[in-house]
Amino acid sequence: MNSAKHEADSYPCIIDLRAFAAQSREDSQELEGHDFLADRRYVSLPDGPTALGLIELAAGTGTVASMPNDEFILVMDGEVQIRGIVAFSLKTGESAVLPKNAAFSWDTSAPATIAFMCQASNETTAREPVKIDPTLPREASPPLREGLVIGEMPKAFRHIDFESNDGLFAAAAWNANGYARRPVTFDYFELMHLLEGSVSFVDRRGADHVFSKDDIFVVRKGGEVNWVSTVPVSKVAAICRA
Repeated sequence: MNSAKHEADSYPCIIDLRAFAAQSREDSQELEGHDFLADRRYVSLPDGPTALGLIELAAGTGTVASMPNDEFILVMDGEVQIRGIVAFSLKTGESAVLPKNAAFSWDTSAPATIAFMCQASNETTAREPVKIDPTLPREASPPLREGLVIGEMPKAFRHIDFESNDGLFAAAAWNANGYARRPVTFDYFELMHLLEGSVSFVDRRGADHVFSKDDIFVVRKGGEVNWVSTVPVSKVAAICRA
């Protein structure tokens, strides 16, 4: 095994962001919460263009002159207002994409905790922030590769709310009926917020992971997991492919 792969394998395949939030508050120093780009707690990941963690905001206001990366955000606790050319509110459980170079202001009336996943980008144009709308109509999702599914092929549907120009960063809403899939090695990071249903995974180390409605977790690039859902699942997901 080469050293890079060995190092990557030392990181967990799945990161439970609610567990990370609880643990990091115990282990880390308190953040001031006034700087959207600086007041962050980071999940330890293998070296690469993707970053993941939490934004901790105090009650107040601020501005971001230009986002340094394409970024998906999900409010875990609290509410935040985003105001650019477009304006929207994100309540607990709601999400958005803040594209690279986007400029906006934000404000909160109470402390807020926001999960984020971002990816370095070579994008030179500015696109406006986009609120993810899981109620929009979805179309059939591309089928899984033949041989991966155990049993009947699931019926899956999706709506892509945002995709970068190079196709390496995206956020979408997705749903499928229950199904089982053999283990695969992810060639991307995927952050998932379950809106309905439940799913279980077994990772390369043999550890079991079970998630249900309102759970927020990430399967990291290089992680090997299966998928078992016995009930329909609906989720909002963000993907970093770089």
